[in-house]
Amino acid sequence: MIDGAQIRMARAALHWKVTDLAERAEVAWARLQVIEKSNGVPRLDPVVLGRIRSAFEEAGIIFIEGDDTAGAGVRLTAPAKD
Repeated sequence: MIDGAQIRMARAALHWKVTDLAERAEVAWARLQVIEKSNGVPRLDPVVLGRIRSAFEEAGIIFIEGDDTAGAGVRLTAPAKD
C-alpha cells in the first residue's frame, strides 16, 4: 500500500499540481490534499487508492516499499510528463 509521503514524492517527481493528479485519478483535489497529509497509509476506499496508484504508474512512477534498512519511496522510470 502506498502512503501519503509517497503520494507527495510521486507528484513532486512528475511536477504535477494536486489538480493534475485529481484529473488523472478522478479524485477530488480537496480529498487528495487530505490524503497527502496523512501519516502512513491513508484510510480510504481501496478503489480510490488504486486509481491514484494507477495514475502515477501510467506516468512512470514505481513505488518502493520500505524495509529494515530504508523507508518507502518512489522512482521515476520515464521523463516527467506534463
